[in-house]
Amino acid sequence: MTNEITLAENKDIIYSSFKLHKAGLEAIGTPTFEQWTECGDFIKKANGAVHFWIGDWLNYGESTYGETYAQAIDETSFDYQTLANDKWVASRIEFSLRRENLSFGHHKDVASLEPDEQELLLKQAEDNNIPVNKFRDVVRTYKHSKLISPVLPEGQFDVIYADPPFRYEF
Repeated sequence: MTNEITLAENKDIIYSSFKLHKAGLEAIGTPTFEQWTECGDFIKKANGAVHFWIGDWLNYGESTYGETYAQAIDETSFDYQTLANDKWVASRIEFSLRRENLSFGHHKDVASLEPDEQELLLKQAEDNNIPVNKFRDVVRTYKHSKLISPVLPEGQFDVIYADPPFRYEF
């Protein structure tokens, strides 16, 4: 067997001496350890990519055919909110910025940012092997730092009014 991906008659995926069914995996013959490892790598890659695949599929379908959620719910068995999230994240993260070594969750956490900010934070997560649960804190800290008033030129002041919008009557 080669490392080519082929489809069986019933649309099951055949990869590296394994047949991937909807409900499981079946060895074809006696796979070697290398083939078993390759199949595991394929499964991991597919698992990490499925939400981008769905999001890109929905974006293409919508731009080409119009509303596609009803069919997508039937095809994928995901609920509307999951599909909407996948579609939104895929539309916000340029293909060139997507990192194969990071989860969809990493990308989802930076989707609301500008592309240069996405690239900065995704690179940081990749370079430092930051897990998605810790990455959320990194993104939150980054977003918070942007909310703090910028440094003003010397001699200028940032005035904040603290009076309530009403008067006290005695």
